[in-house]
Amino acid sequence: VNGKADTFVGPGLALARIEIEGPLAEEYPGRGHKLRFGDLTPIDIGNERHRKESWYRPNYQVQSNDPAADLARLLPPFVEAAFRRPVTDADVAPYLKLAKAELASGANFPQAIRTAQIAVLCAPDFLYLMESPGRLSDHALAARLSYFLWSSCPDADLLTVAKRGELTNPEVLRAQT
Repeated sequence: VNGKADTFVGPGLALARIEIEGPLAEEYPGRGHKLRFGDLTPIDIGNERHRKESWYRPNYQVQSNDPAADLARLLPPFVEAAFRRPVTDADVAPYLKLAKAELASGANFPQAIRTAQIAVLCAPDFLYLMESPGRLSDHALAARLSYFLWSSCPDADLLTVAKRGELTNPEVLRAQT
């Protein structure tokens, strides 16, 4: 407690040494980074003269040569993954407009796409399971099934079955369950 461990009289735990090993990710960039930035390569923008120092940690940032085109290419798959269903151009349009406005106001590409992605993650389509009245679509069924069984979004296999329109088949639904 700020250098007063010797005089502390309450219950507690004293650590003589702690070691942290990492990174533990099996691949880099990981799945989340690929979903956010696609095939754009992260570049170390840290101070080049310190790179040979043992304490140096890279400062990666994604850079785009054509920000408007990359936004139009990268936002739809992100929105589709967040909304757990196929999306239309109309679904993506407000987020694309927001990101382009960020670029126009002087933001760099990572800031612009981050703003749009934050807005997607604040949207009701991400926060809630949005379904039309009546029989559930395959994607709505996939979302309900995945959140019921493992409290997370549908995995790639379940989404593939939903895209093919096979999840409403009772045998396929049973096998996926």
